[in-house]
Amino acid sequence: MKKRNETIELTGLILFTIFCIADTGAVRSAVSGGMQRCLMTIIPSLFAVMTAVEMIIRSGIITKFRRLRTRLLVIFIMSMLGGYPVGTKLIIGEYESGRITKRQAELYSGVCYGAGPAFISGCISIQLYGNNTAGKVVFISNIAADIMLGLIVYILTLSGDTAAGNEKNKLSAISLTESIVSTGKTMAVICFTIIIFSVISAMIMRSGLITAGSKLISKLTGRTMEEGAGIILSVMDITSVNSLPANDYTLIPFLSAVTAFGGICVIFQLRAVTGGKISLYPVIGLRAAAGVLSYFIGRMIMPIYISGDIMAVTTLRANLHKAASPVPSILLIIMTAVVFREYSRRNGGSET
Repeated sequence: MKKRNETIELTGLILFTIFCIADTGAVRSAVSGGMQRCLMTIIPSLFAVMTAVEMIIRSGIITKFRRLRTRLLVIFIMSMLGGYPVGTKLIIGEYESGRITKRQAELYSGVCYGAGPAFISGCISIQLYGNNTAGKVVFISNIAADIMLGLIVYILTLSGDTAAGNEKNKLSAISLTESIVSTGKTMAVICFTIIIFSVISAMIMRSGLITAGSKLISKLTGRTMEEGAGIILSVMDITSVNSLPANDYTLIPFLSAVTAFGGICVIFQLRAVTGGKISLYPVIGLRAAAGVLSYFIGRMIMPIYISGDIMAVTTLRANLHKAASPVPSILLIIMTAVVFREYSRRNGGSET
């Protein structure tokens, strides 16, 4: 089994290398698109909140909650507000500290997992609909699905409410710099993962698999092949939802489902964040279940929120869907690099 997996991985690597050499135009376009999504969506949505979470971890605020169930509840809430990597990052911290088992870490990472309102608003609501109405449906359906799954996982895995350690960490002036440096490293890993995954998606597109899949979706749902391709790309990378048609409210249940799942690219990002310390198979299974629940919850609550907005939204001009300038993200990257360089110089080039 292991040898077969190694053969598959080697074959994929060879095909990827050949594609990068043989089709430089498609690779260049894919890299450009991935960089644009990072600059326009990922960095503005996640950098600030991930820096705040890093400071919370370093401050030891979470460890002040001695009861494990209270601590997990705090992590769950933060994961819903922070973005996809936040919950997993906090859970890994609990696992590395010995407060939860590896099995618990794998399952809790599957429910402490949310896109966050900033990402949903910037990547879905504003870009596709020009307002936050659709985002409310997506956010509420995601939270509802995670609460349902979280209760099940909690009942099945948490034996007792034992007291946990209470490390005496404290927040200091240097913590901000350390948090910025750590977040910069994490964001670099996430963004480069998105860029490489964009190239992989382009390779799959060239192979004809996405075209075949879009034909099947078109046949089953009556949507156009372009919409079918957008659906597939969104499942592969959640930031590709901007390829879907604007102002199509029938897509909201699907958007709820794919946001709850996070996309294959997010799974790759979590692998980078966890460093292989836990298995992601339970996470994938739980996120697939969350996607199904979010789809049906989204369908149920959608009429409550959009009944009075559809006509108004359809009259919005296209320029409302334009993304913001990438200049702030570029400046942020430069400033983070400066902070990282200065921090490394003062600490003799040591790692954080």
